[in-house]
Formats: sequence, structure tokens, C-alpha cells
Amino acid sequence: MSSSPRPRLLARMAAALVASTAVVCLAPAIANAALVLDTGTPTAGANLEELGTSQWFAAEFALSAGQTVTSLSTFLSGNTGASYTLDIFSGAFTGVRQSAQTLDYSTTGTFTTDNAWNTTNTNWTATTNGDYWVAIELTSTLPRGSVVNLETTANNGTAPALGFAYLGSSTNGEFTTSGAPDVAFQVNATTPVPLPATAWLLGGGLLGFLGFRRSRVAIRQRP
Repeated sequence: MSSSPRPRLLARMAAALVASTAVVCLAPAIANAALVLDTGTPTAGANLEELGTSQWFAAEFALSAGQTVTSLSTFLSGNTGASYTLDIFSGAFTGVRQSAQTLDYSTTGTFTTDNAWNTTNTNWTATTNGDYWVAIELTSTLPRGSVVNLETTANNGTAPALGFAYLGSSTNGEFTTSGAPDVAFQVNATTPVPLPATAWLLGGGLLGFLGFRRSRVAIRQRP
């Protein structure tokens, strides 16, 4: 008399459930993406701040430890093709020399689209909670007659800047908030979301169930 296929079917179902749960439990934590800095898109007639190789514009925003900055964007207009530097600073930023600042991350971007957001992809993770600054400076020298402008906003986006700063020939080599324009920045970041404890409990329960089924099958098969 042939054995009932039911134990084998249950064992296969349990094995499939365990495998799928293991994939979920061992996969990286889900990450939520959101703008942590969004000063808003400039409107028609916005003021223009000319970028140069000896002046910086910056905006302040908050990050939590573990958040990963995935892109930095600036709203530019003028002659495309120029390259620029984007830096992220933490700690003391305004009123101190650049040599005393804490530079956490630096990258370069290229001005590709006139009168639009120009985005540079990044991959940098904050290690501490706190306020950070993102700053932009023109890297390349422009041909005669060319200009690159960083446009200003009403700072009324989904994640307004905590502050703005400027460094130029009149600021003695230091960033200052006095008279700093509200320039257009966006910073996108992801926040890891840990798997709930119930997922681990489910996986453990399924493993236990599979072990129980196997033990019953083994007992039945004994002579």
C-alpha cells in the first residue's frame, strides 16, 4: 500500500514558505527615499546669483545617522558645459576658515540643462545626527562672455533650508549668513527601515514546523 502524499505535500509547502521568508529576512532593509532639502523650484523672474571660481553658495539641512544622500541638485541657468563642485560639511561652518571646517563629502557635477534642476548622483551615508551644509562652487573657468547662474527661491519647498550662507571676496575667506541669498538646492536621501520582529518570528516558526514534519515522517518510515 503506497504512503499518503499528504505529508510530502505539507513538507514541500513548508519548505517553500521557509525559503521565501529567508529571502525576506536576509534581504537588505527597505529604504524610504525623500527630499531632506528642497528649497522649491524658482519661479519666473527669480533673482540670479552668478557662480564663479572664488565664491560659494550654501544651504543648511538636517540628516539622521544612517541616512544615505543619493543625489544633489541645483537649479542653474546660463551657458551649459561648465563643471562645478558640490561639498557637504558638518560641524562649525559659518564664521570659520575653510581649513577649520569638516568636509564630509565632495563630488563634481556638470551643468547640462539650462533653466532647470541639474542633478548629480551620490552615495554618502551620514554617521551622526545633526545639521549639515551643502555648498556649490564653479570649478571650470568660463569662456569670455559666458555665465552660470544659481537661481534663488522663496525657500518654500517640501523641506525648506534651515539657513543659507555665502563665501566670496568680501567675506575674508569665511562663510557668512549675512546677506546670503536663498539659492535653489535639493538633497535626496534614503532612510533604512528595519524589518519588523514579526518577520523573524515567522521565519523561526516555519523552520520549527518543517523540522517537526520531518521528524514525523522519519518516525513513520522506521521499520
